[in-house]
Amino acid sequence: MKIGIVGNYGNDNNGDESILLSIIMQLEQAFNISREDITVFSNNTQQTSEQYGVQSYPLYYKRKNLYKTFYTTYH
Repeated sequence: MKIGIVGNYGNDNNGDESILLSIIMQLEQAFNISREDITVFSNNTQQTSEQYGVQSYPLYYKRKNLYKTFYTTYH
């Protein structure tokens, strides 16, 4: 089973990062999901992958303005 987690991760906010770690640990312990089957959508993909041992993809693709960011992310 593959799991995707979306939240405010990768912003160096200790509260959000603690929640993410708790979610990952609960998935491992309660549902026997391995970290290689977990993908986290993050604002800092490299940091998230290295810190938690999961796959990570950008939450959004930031561009020069809101409209270009939205278009690039959802197109």
